[in-house]
Amino acid sequence: MYAEGDKTLEVMQIFFADHGIFSKKINGQCKGGLKLHMDYIRRFLRNPFYYGHFEYAGELYEGKHPPIITKQLFDKVQAVLEGRTHHFPQERQPKPLAGLFRCGKCGMAITAEVQKGHTYYRCTRKSKVTKCTEPFIREEVLAQELSAILAPYALPDGWADEMLVMLENERKDLTATARSTVHGKQAEIAEIGVKMQRLVEAYLEQLIDRPMLASQKAELLARKKTLQEQIEACEDNNKVWLEPYRNWIQTAKNMGKIAVSGSLIEKKAAAAQVFGSNLYLDSKKARGSASKPWSLLMEKPFYGGMVPSSGIEPLTSGL
Repeated sequence: MYAEGDKTLEVMQIFFADHGIFSKKINGQCKGGLKLHMDYIRRFLRNPFYYGHFEYAGELYEGKHPPIITKQLFDKVQAVLEGRTHHFPQERQPKPLAGLFRCGKCGMAITAEVQKGHTYYRCTRKSKVTKCTEPFIREEVLAQELSAILAPYALPDGWADEMLVMLENERKDLTATARSTVHGKQAEIAEIGVKMQRLVEAYLEQLIDRPMLASQKAELLARKKTLQEQIEACEDNNKVWLEPYRNWIQTAKNMGKIAVSGSLIEKKAAAAQVFGSNLYLDSKKARGSASKPWSLLMEKPFYGGMVPSSGIEPLTSGL
């Protein structure tokens, strides 16, 4: 009667309880214990063990035990369980440019909503001090605004390529210098090893006492540790600024393409790098204050000092 598909999980709980099957006994007694949880019953009904298979490490295997039910009956049970499972709709993905801007009039966050098939961005108007009048702006228009404020922060390809060459030459010079420095410190560490051996030999020959051995050994070990840390710092120092600088040049080189033809996600990521949290929407205009080193690209001294030998004009030559 329980294979007809018309019984609920609650009915099955009662059935198991009536037959003395509980999730927990009380005072060692079967009767009066806690009923099986419905999730346990679901797992029980979905276990392939009962038709002759078993799961191990996420994979299904054929078992050697005799099946209790047929695979056909098992499939019917799964269909009933699936039909009774409530599938909650997936949470809608946030709009591409949501969370990037703040309102230029009241400082509140800019949110997004869909109206008549179009995505609009607007102020949440949650300020208790300022009555906000910032109008809605369509996503397409906001994307154009974002492109406009990103474009000035693009490095011309020629500039970027020359800067990468200069950076590579700097890396080679620093590597050579670091290698020489490390070699000298490694030689000193080797000399400390020799001194340690001599110190032990002097102690064994009773030329020095144990306190003297301990004192000089501590000094040598301390010096060795200092040298080892200096070697590690020397090897890491170049990575601290060389790689971030190289990544910045590449991003600045690609900024023009992102501004013109990048996806909204790419534009949002680029804007977050350039402006951080300093982006505002004011009268349907995107405005922002760039953080360093991006802000340096807008300064005339930077462009005056960085004009390559090829004579390429900077994008902001009109400043």
